[in-house]
Amino acid sequence: MRIRGKLTCAFLLNMFMPIVLVCGTFGIMYYSQTKEIRQWGIDSATIGECITNPVKIMNQMTEKNFKIICNKIEEAPSYMENLTFLQDYNQNVLWEYSFLVVKKEEEYIFIGEKEKFAEIKDALSKNTRYNSEENSGIYLGDEKDCLVKQCHFQFQDKAEGTFYIITNVNGFLPAIKSLVLEFLAATLFINGFTAAILILWIYRGLVQPINVLRRATYKVRDGELNFSVHAEGNDEISILCKDFEQMRIRLKESIDYRIAYEQEMREMMSNISHDLKTPLTAIDGYAEGILDGVADTKEKQERYLRIIYRKAQDMSVLVDELSTCSKIENGVMAYHFRKVNLAEYFEDGLPEMALELDVRDISLIYENEVNRDVMVEIDPEQMRRVIDNILGNSVKFITKRKGFITIRISENTEEEGIFDKENSIDIYKRKRKGKDEYKKHEKADSIKVEFKDNGIGIAKEKLPHIFQRFYRVDSSRNSEVGGSGLGLAIAKNILEAHGGRIWAESEEGVGTSIFFTLRRADMSTDSKEE
Repeated sequence: MRIRGKLTCAFLLNMFMPIVLVCGTFGIMYYSQTKEIRQWGIDSATIGECITNPVKIMNQMTEKNFKIICNKIEEAPSYMENLTFLQDYNQNVLWEYSFLVVKKEEEYIFIGEKEKFAEIKDALSKNTRYNSEENSGIYLGDEKDCLVKQCHFQFQDKAEGTFYIITNVNGFLPAIKSLVLEFLAATLFINGFTAAILILWIYRGLVQPINVLRRATYKVRDGELNFSVHAEGNDEISILCKDFEQMRIRLKESIDYRIAYEQEMREMMSNISHDLKTPLTAIDGYAEGILDGVADTKEKQERYLRIIYRKAQDMSVLVDELSTCSKIENGVMAYHFRKVNLAEYFEDGLPEMALELDVRDISLIYENEVNRDVMVEIDPEQMRRVIDNILGNSVKFITKRKGFITIRISENTEEEGIFDKENSIDIYKRKRKGKDEYKKHEKADSIKVEFKDNGIGIAKEKLPHIFQRFYRVDSSRNSEVGGSGLGLAIAKNILEAHGGRIWAESEEGVGTSIFFTLRRADMSTDSKEE
């Protein structure tokens, strides 16, 4: 849930949840207290009446005992002079917060609570004409807060008497007061409980993820990236946590890449210095031999000069490869793509390639299994560099007397796809096709070119690394095989820029095959797979 939704829910819960809980609590308490009040014999009473009109409830509550005593007076007025009877009934009405008073002529012969009676005695004497048999009672207000019920009668000796039931309104229904206090306490508890739930919910949904992010930023600040930020949900904070985790992953990858790159650069500088130092040492030694007269014959001088020339050429090739590799690395390599007839492109370069290989007693075999009108979109100059690098790599490892290199061009029926140059991700998908299925797709998305030799082969564990910069199958840099270790790496980068890919298969003692693919330029949209 988004933050706006959480805040809306929190607002609605804060508004209505306490109301619902308070109403429910009040209903339970109301039912319980009403039941207790009815046990007092007040059937028509409600909690509202108890609170808003306690005098009415007092009348109802004391009515029963008042009538009983009035009936006793009618039966025998002598009851009003019986202290035992009066004390017993006074005890009965005490739980009703009342007490009895009996007056004979001007003398009060029985007072249930003398302290309370002393407070209302004067006010009571002013209402001697009032008879509760005709009305429900009289309320003495101000500070007295008493309800008085009285009954006039005659004693057996004909003396005038008055009987009172006086109820203390201030002490009336402590249960009702307790109800109000309990209700207020329950309201406070419900509000606090609701607020605690909402705070916990907001804390878990907002504050806790923010604290996680805060701790994560401290770790990033201190250079620690080996941690993860977990977030559940789909709100803004969770999305921010997920974005932060992606940023951390990318940052860690970037730092790891930088560290690896720096290590690679250190190795590259070491390799370059070694590869440059070797021919420079040879050039320096042979030049010194000529200057010192060691080459005292014309033949020796010519041989020394050829060696110097060859070493200079090796240095030139190395510098050229380093320049190309630097341009590729910095993304400033210039490509000039155009549509080229594939068969004509290879056939134009075959005589020159065959001549170079013939000098080394290596045969060149050319096989074209695609139509002669197949067009590819390439940079001819850079593609020539790829072919030269692959051929040069094959030549170095052909040690047999009769070596051969086969160039085979065919439809790419096993590896199809296009290289995503923007994101530099190989998105090829391997698809094994049967003959029947292949007939339905006479044109493939790409063309496969194979360079197969009968050299010494490459060990299985070394094969995945041959396209890395400065990698040599023979780790000794003093090997007679030579080479900078950049040729196949450059070929790989150039082919990826062409939307193709390169890979190798090899068997030790048998030979190596290097494959690469090129996109067709004559592919129509109808011939592509969906």
